[in-house]
Amino acid sequence: MVSKKLYLIIPILLVLLSGCGKDVALKDRKQDNYNNNGSVENAGKTLKREMQYNGYGNLINGGYAVYDDGYIFFTNGFDIGETTDGKLYRVKSDWTEPTKILDDTAKCINIVGDWIYYINLADGYKLCKARKDGTERMILHDEECSSVYVQGDWIYYSTCSVASLKNVGEIYKMKIDGSNKEKLNDDFALNLVVQDEWIYYSNYKRTMGYLYKMKTDGTKKSKISDEAICRFILYDQWIYYTDENTKMYMMDIDGNNKRIITEDKVLSFNTDGKWIYYCNSSDFEKLYRIKPDGSGKEKLSGTRSHYIQIVGDWIYFIYLYKDDMGPFRIKLDGSGETYVDPNLNQNAEDKEAKDSDNNGANYPKILPDNDKYGEKALYLGMPIDDVRRLLNEMGEEPNEVERTSHPYDWRYGNRIFDVRNYMIEFDREEKVYQIYVTDNIPTERGLKFGDSIERMEELYGKNYKKESVDGETHFSYDMGEYDLWGYFNAENQLDLWVLTVKRDIDAEFKHGKVF
Repeated sequence: MVSKKLYLIIPILLVLLSGCGKDVALKDRKQDNYNNNGSVENAGKTLKREMQYNGYGNLINGGYAVYDDGYIFFTNGFDIGETTDGKLYRVKSDWTEPTKILDDTAKCINIVGDWIYYINLADGYKLCKARKDGTERMILHDEECSSVYVQGDWIYYSTCSVASLKNVGEIYKMKIDGSNKEKLNDDFALNLVVQDEWIYYSNYKRTMGYLYKMKTDGTKKSKISDEAICRFILYDQWIYYTDENTKMYMMDIDGNNKRIITEDKVLSFNTDGKWIYYCNSSDFEKLYRIKPDGSGKEKLSGTRSHYIQIVGDWIYFIYLYKDDMGPFRIKLDGSGETYVDPNLNQNAEDKEAKDSDNNGANYPKILPDNDKYGEKALYLGMPIDDVRRLLNEMGEEPNEVERTSHPYDWRYGNRIFDVRNYMIEFDREEKVYQIYVTDNIPTERGLKFGDSIERMEELYGKNYKKESVDGETHFSYDMGEYDLWGYFNAENQLDLWVLTVKRDIDAEFKHGKVF
């Protein structure tokens, strides 16, 4: 990807809804229920798998969807904004015949026999169970829970909260009927799963999680790795994980033979054994896939893709941006992307049409300088107060964050406004230094998303720098006082364009303008 792309601070909401951000997933070969695919290709042959609970890879992403006996159960977003109702639905494996099962917003969905076990976000994160038709609903644990895993006749679950600025958590187990409740330890486990007679979990210490395991009776607790880990999945004697910098690595189950899978900033990920599917923060949280050995990387979707769930031959994920959330589905190969709404039966094109029908009327013009400033226009060098005023007039309330690169990076601490389909970065004088555009808005000369390189050359000429990276074509034009750069995807379609002020960093260091 383009090396200049931003890595943004992840919203707290995303952390909480995905299990406080540090999750665990492991492959259970004995039960053969690692992923909830009706059929998956692995190691050169197709394995038929009957889903009994939920896939470990789904639970690492919050457990908002599960495949069971020809049906998909899924939580319809989080009842935020105007696009979803946050209820639990069931559809056939081809996504037909939607039926609402519960009014609860279900997280960590486990299905065992005729029962659904889940955490209800709509009622204080309480642990609940109900029959698969929604009847006989009951509360099993009425305090705040962070994760749940059901194996056989037992429910294993964790609680977490913050008291007096300290993490407070406990791990419990109980019978599936709610009896024989027993506390196993006082660890702050943000996600747990069970393989054979072992519980694996991320034990949150201060600001990071560390991988632990213990027997299902609470004995023989041990630390697997001294490395701080955000998320991980155990598959075939290997642990795939993201470190505290959110790069993805793999190591063997003893914590040795570490090697990197991708330099991308990985927000969340899931796997079917053949591919790793991940939300790529290095490309504005778009959906990618890559093979476990780090080869074959490709973008599957241009939609922000959080909470990645694998259900049958589909990926179910939730688009997240500020106060707007919407569920999507897409085939494992990246085809057939569709907006999921069991009430309206809309598809992805219907949702995108809300933004595109007005030909950019809901977005500002983005210009290189204030000489061409006009109504609803952003420009390089624009003072931050004027930007705020313009966005307020447009009804936009940006996410304001700071650049979190290395402290020696001259841009470290720069303020960033994250707005739908574009981001604005300010310099130390709080003037617009850089504008990233990811969709919908054309350049000053009319270059649009989806246009070809040939069209760009018609508008801007052939005097520019370019290079091929992972099948994409990166380009950069020297426009005098600023640069225009970006990239085209493997299909020769414009996928990003950026305006950047030229800076003499050495001179600014000399005159003390950088620090």
